[in-house]
This record gives sequence, C-alpha cells and structure tokens, in this order.
Amino acid sequence: LYANETPFEFRMVDPHHPENAMFIGEAHPAGKFPVLTDGGITVVETTAIIEYLAAHHPGPAPLIPVDEGLAASARMLDRVFDNYVMAN
Repeated sequence: LYANETPFEFRMVDPHHPENAMFIGEAHPAGKFPVLTDGGITVVETTAIIEYLAAHHPGPAPLIPVDEGLAASARMLDRVFDNYVMAN
C-alpha cells in the first residue's frame, strides 16, 4: 500500500482497539490478520491480498513479477516465509 501510494485506512489490532480485533475475528476464518476490505470485498491472507492489490490497485511498484517463472518463485518464497520461517 505504501509502495504504490494506495490510499488506505490502517486499523490497529491491540487491546486499545477491541472493535478492530472483533472485526478480524469475524472477517477471517481463523481470526487472524492481515485482512483487507475494499468496498464490499474482504480479502484475507497476505498472498491473496497481494494478488488482489496487484490486480485491482496496481501502481508504479509491481507487487508480483510480470515474468511467470519469477512470479511463481516469488509466491513460493512467500509461502515458505509465512508457513515456516515466521511460524517459529
């Protein structure tokens, strides 16, 4: 969002903002963040959010490589970091 200067409203999820935590709990099947809402569309999970932003709010900073092979490698690394590196 910052890289492409996409306008957005950041909502903190912490004990001081219980309404945001409640929204996350309702929006995501596992009650986790990040969650993106865009109009009437809700997108959960980082990879899906990046895909959505690349398709619906492209900007000067490409979020996914145009080359299909490089795009597949980027998605693979994304999943490895999400599922194995950051999970520990």
